[in-house]
Amino acid sequence: MECKDYMNKKSLNTKKAITNSLLSLLSTNNLEEITVLEICNHANVSRRAFYNHYNKIEDVIKDAYRFYHNKHFGNKYKNLSYLYSDEFIWDNIHFAMECKEILIAMQKWNLTSYIATYDTSRVQKYINQYDDKVIKYYNQYYNYYTGIRYFNLCSFWVMNGQKESPQEMFAMFKYFNGLERNIML
Repeated sequence: MECKDYMNKKSLNTKKAITNSLLSLLSTNNLEEITVLEICNHANVSRRAFYNHYNKIEDVIKDAYRFYHNKHFGNKYKNLSYLYSDEFIWDNIHFAMECKEILIAMQKWNLTSYIATYDTSRVQKYINQYDDKVIKYYNQYYNYYTGIRYFNLCSFWVMNGQKESPQEMFAMFKYFNGLERNIML
């Protein structure tokens, strides 16, 4: 193993330990009560290690959100058909399931504006490459119409304790999409 690979793995492990520590502490404390020192002690890392990766506690959650968003969606937005696919629906459901604690923390800390900004800017670069002139002209509306509604429904599902199964959520999305098509005809 090269030194560079070791450092990247060590850095990733440190960030993972810090994130897991913060999420664990959030299960019993409010954000305002948690200190960097508590996170570091819980994660068994130094304060220097924390500040090598983050400026403040909120950055930990933002970084985790970006990581999981990239993991689930990657560059799939580059194909317009993806936004209308079953895969897109499932990716939203799986993203919400895997990031449950992160989504709850972001909602609790009122960091949803970060989510909207990050998701919008990420998708926006692909929308501008689509050939459709109407989509390009109304790109911000289109972005909200296609993606944010799925995200909001999945977030609502997580905030309400995931009472429905993932399969029920998928069926609900498909049903809503069918209603929408029927209404438009």
